[in-house]
Amino acid sequence: SNSGITNGGVGYGTTRAPGLATLPFYGSGYTINNNFNIGIIELDTRISNKVSNKLTVGYSALRDFRNFLGSSTIPMVDIGNGVSDASGNVVTAATATATSFGSELYTAGNLLSTNIWQFSDDLTIFSGKHEFTIGTSNQIQSYTNGFAPDYNGLYTYNSASDFINGLPAQAYTLRYSAVGSGFPFAKIKASIYSVYVQDKFHVTDNFRLTYGLRADYDVFPTTLAANSNAAALTFQGGTRVDVSKLPKNRVQLSPRVGFNWDVNGDGSTQVRGGSGLFTGSVPFVWISNQASNNGLLFGTYTITKAGATAANAGQLVFDPNVNKNRPANGAAATSYELDVADPNLKYPKIWRTNIAIDQKLPFGVVGTIEGAYTKDIRAIYHQNLVLSDGYTTLPGVEGQIQYDSKNTTPAASAATAANPSITGLYYMRNTNKGFSYFITGQLQKSFTNGFAASVAYTYTKSKDVNDGGSTAATIWSTRYVAGNPNADNLSNSSYVQPNRIIATVSYRKQCSKNAASTVGLVFEASNNGAISYITSGDPNNDGGTNDLMYIPKNQGDIQLVRASNATNGTPDTRTPAQIWTQLNNFINQDSYLSAHRGQYAERNGAILPTYKRVDLHFAQDFFIKTGKVKNTLEFTFDVINFTNLLNRNWGLYQTSYNGFNSGATTVLTYMGKDAGTGRATYSFPYLDPNSSTPVTSSFKQDISQLSRFQAQIGVRYIFN
Repeated sequence: SNSGITNGGVGYGTTRAPGLATLPFYGSGYTINNNFNIGIIELDTRISNKVSNKLTVGYSALRDFRNFLGSSTIPMVDIGNGVSDASGNVVTAATATATSFGSELYTAGNLLSTNIWQFSDDLTIFSGKHEFTIGTSNQIQSYTNGFAPDYNGLYTYNSASDFINGLPAQAYTLRYSAVGSGFPFAKIKASIYSVYVQDKFHVTDNFRLTYGLRADYDVFPTTLAANSNAAALTFQGGTRVDVSKLPKNRVQLSPRVGFNWDVNGDGSTQVRGGSGLFTGSVPFVWISNQASNNGLLFGTYTITKAGATAANAGQLVFDPNVNKNRPANGAAATSYELDVADPNLKYPKIWRTNIAIDQKLPFGVVGTIEGAYTKDIRAIYHQNLVLSDGYTTLPGVEGQIQYDSKNTTPAASAATAANPSITGLYYMRNTNKGFSYFITGQLQKSFTNGFAASVAYTYTKSKDVNDGGSTAATIWSTRYVAGNPNADNLSNSSYVQPNRIIATVSYRKQCSKNAASTVGLVFEASNNGAISYITSGDPNNDGGTNDLMYIPKNQGDIQLVRASNATNGTPDTRTPAQIWTQLNNFINQDSYLSAHRGQYAERNGAILPTYKRVDLHFAQDFFIKTGKVKNTLEFTFDVINFTNLLNRNWGLYQTSYNGFNSGATTVLTYMGKDAGTGRATYSFPYLDPNSSTPVTSSFKQDISQLSRFQAQIGVRYIFN
């Protein structure tokens, strides 16, 4: 199990994770449980000297679910950092969540239960220099998925005094079942049937060629409920959707070829490689989103202090009973999100090619050089089709565009069951953009006295359209864009590591005939991922915090204004010239920003600084003889980031100055259009909101677990 604190964007839209300005109660966290029960039976049969068969039957019961850390289930409560008077009137509006307690927002009913039956059979025929394999591999799968934010309710208070004095909250939100009592889980089925044929051809004694063809047939034998009201709507590009239709069943072919060449026949030089098409599965939680977010399972409502009536104002006062305000027979919401897969969606497919050379060098050193190239034939990405087809381009060199973010459906206040307000239509479809490649060089040597050492360098380039995520809305809204947010724009992958060095050294000592000890060190130097420089305030009006920053060449490129709120109690009194000087200095000190003036920043365009760390590994083996077989009982002790254990200033990582963990750094804030020029206006932070110091550097020390040492112990029994 793993534990954590949510950092969702409900309430004040800021993190609930512990930080310099936020301290949630322990009980507002959750644990993640991953229980896997897997059973496999294999039957190997030798039919004759030239024919053999391997039959495998298995069943997997995978249970992923979350639990509250609190001892009782109560609504979630966010306490803002604002100030209120004795009557609860807002003196200073909250801008962030100071503390939170209660049952975590996303944990109620949050589970994914997976049942998989698998059957495979491989028939191998040996014929001269050929080794033919004819086989089938099949899976029958079923899923139960649950996800319902705010199911136990969320109270949002402006200040601690409001809650302590029993005054009304600023807002109360509740989600409930619209299909009767109990939590409404989404259930879905899928099957994959595959056949394949392969020939392993021993062309000569030192050259082996392997080639084959695989066919996969994907089936969704699930009937989903239809939403006729949503089906009658027309979205961006004239798109209409039917939430009852899953992707079409289809056959996918994947040819492959590989070789292994022992050049001299003595193992001194070996060349290996291959090329082929490979098909993978769409994460089924994405498919099950269509059954969960179809506008039929849930209802939801929000009461604000400003809009409360005599009939519902009492619900703004905290009540620990999560069912106190839950309607017995509540109707489905008239304002909701839809998650839909394109009926023509195909499973992901890539073309991958690799080649490698292993060479024995003088002094017992083995050198390897390897390269691989991967191209997306079909990848997955999401669009939000509630956006309008047209947009307005604001004046100014940055050419900022603005959408009528939701012109296809009525406002939530005017929505009805027959004419619903669709808050987001997240449409899953294919793209053929995306590629990656790497080149690795490695040297390794094993010494006769128990020592072994290796060193490797890898250069990588990786571009994609979408990195994935657990919910469709998050996947779309965190794909940072400039221009059309529904375009399949290609950019660096979030976890790209252009340069990586790995070096190891180990020593193994046979202590006695029944025991051996091993100690080793692993050195790693690489960058800590990539980040995007963005602008908050939603300048393109698409409803997401996903706007890449325009990097001005000079002061005339951008219209700067003061921040509207005080930072750490300090009001913004700067002139536009002073703001430009600070912004210009910030751009100049950043190697990425200064090299891309006059452009929009790229998604994951800036590579984070390099970290260096050493890990320690120790293993103690005890040999246990059972009959004629010698098994091993192994105890291990590992220190991850051992460098940091030796010195607190070693093994440190760096992150963006505002400490974002989502891969983005907010540099500018959109402040609206200038009344006279119509240009977009922006503010630049006066002070770092977490440190009360001017923002002068793009990076600072990461205070997360990455920069701290961790120790773990393990035990395993190895059958020989």
